[in-house]
Amino acid sequence: MKPPKITPENWLRWRSNRNRLPNLHLLDGKGNSSKGSIPLIEFVGSMNPETRERFMETAMIPEGASLEIEAFEEFYEGRKIVLSKNIRALLS
Repeated sequence: MKPPKITPENWLRWRSNRNRLPNLHLLDGKGNSSKGSIPLIEFVGSMNPETRERFMETAMIPEGASLEIEAFEEFYEGRKIVLSKNIRALLS
């Protein structure tokens, strides 16, 4: 369901990116079942500070990235850069 603040054009573009690598993160069974369809900001907000810091690092979420749905495009592009750098480092 499209959030009210998101334009239909952005929503369609973002939905086409939802199953692409910069938007995916492998969760273990327990994490996956607790995440469900909860918005990322709420999922991360429910973590204690230590768990949150570890999650942000392992999920390769760009430092300072907004987890609000309205900032999805910036999050997606920022995470694409982080993933690309990490992949290049692994291959060199």
